[in-house]
Amino acid sequence: MLVWFLDDKGNMYDWAPKWADVEQVFLKQINVERFNKPESEWLNKFAKTTQGVVEGAQRIQSARKVWGQFVAYHDQRLILEDSDGIQTPATPAFEVTIEFLDEWLQTYVEALLVNDTVIRVRERGEPGELIRQYP
Repeated sequence: MLVWFLDDKGNMYDWAPKWADVEQVFLKQINVERFNKPESEWLNKFAKTTQGVVEGAQRIQSARKVWGQFVAYHDQRLILEDSDGIQTPATPAFEVTIEFLDEWLQTYVEALLVNDTVIRVRERGEPGELIRQYP
């Protein structure tokens, strides 16, 4: 649940409410739906939303970060190689363009993978410093 906004200078920011606040809204909605008529339109929509949340959480459980050098793009997969020479192939969730390859190939990256799909790559500098990110 991200909200994107621009400040007065045109800088874009991401904001998300604290999980505890979202959890409270969700739990209170359960009580509201208990008092709705059985098979009501809203109860069914809430049940479908709840199912989507659970399924989404199950997919996220497979999320992991991989650190390594982006060494190749082969068979529509990014190939990341860690310091031990172990390669991790992963399908990108974004379009791989020539510009992307020119800018990122041979770069040491932190890649976020979900179900062996690269969601994003980051280049880091000093501890905690984000140099750049794609997408």
